[in-house]
Amino acid sequence: MDEHVTVKMTRATGAVTTLTAKLRSDCGTGCKATKTAPWYGGSLTVGQFVSGNVSYSSTPAPDEILKFNTSYKLYVTSPGAQATDPNAAWNNPREP
Repeated sequence: MDEHVTVKMTRATGAVTTLTAKLRSDCGTGCKATKTAPWYGGSLTVGQFVSGNVSYSSTPAPDEILKFNTSYKLYVTSPGAQATDPNAAWNNPREP
């Protein structure tokens, strides 16, 4: 299973003119994250975006329904600026 992820810088204020965005994904019991980073790098200015796929696999037994959560961590920093909260994390219930 693949998911497509896009991050776009929509605006900037003050001294922040560029951002670096990195994303990592994972998944819960019964699942294996096979591609956890949708892009490498990720230096953005207003209007720019980075995107790519993350991938998961699972092999439930015949006639078994397997449910698991996918999870994500987005790390955002700005060169030369001190980050006050540089990352966001969230989960997504997912039924394969």
